[in-house]
Amino acid sequence: TPLPERRPTPAVEAVVKTIGERPLPAYLASLSVVTPGKEPDEVAAAVFEATFAGDAARLEQLFSAMRASREPALRLWMRVHSRCVNEVSPATIRYEVVPENPQRIARVDVYENGRYVGELKMRRLNGEWYTIFTTYPSLIGCQLSN
Repeated sequence: TPLPERRPTPAVEAVVKTIGERPLPAYLASLSVVTPGKEPDEVAAAVFEATFAGDAARLEQLFSAMRASREPALRLWMRVHSRCVNEVSPATIRYEVVPENPQRIARVDVYENGRYVGELKMRRLNGEWYTIFTTYPSLIGCQLSN
């Protein structure tokens, strides 16, 4: 019996996300935008808001660009929630962006009542900022009281 005739497949233009001239690694190219149009300090604020709300699913989304360190970071930040939920007010937290390379990388220093308590690093990919690194925030009263 003769084989059925194959129809030509219509050409589909592939969109390859890039960093400058280089294609993005697959795990970065598949990221979904979690904080559209937000600046690094606003993304950092979203991390703290999700932490104080105990929203692990939202934190996991915000940490999606962290790869292997995402799970340990998620556990640490949920520990902040369990230890600090009644101890710290989000209103006392301030975020200061320190541009390392404003087009690609930014560091957000975090202060509580004027005292440095930690940092988050952000990477800009296709016009959006993603958290790629965090330190465990040393918020006053949280580690010792609970």
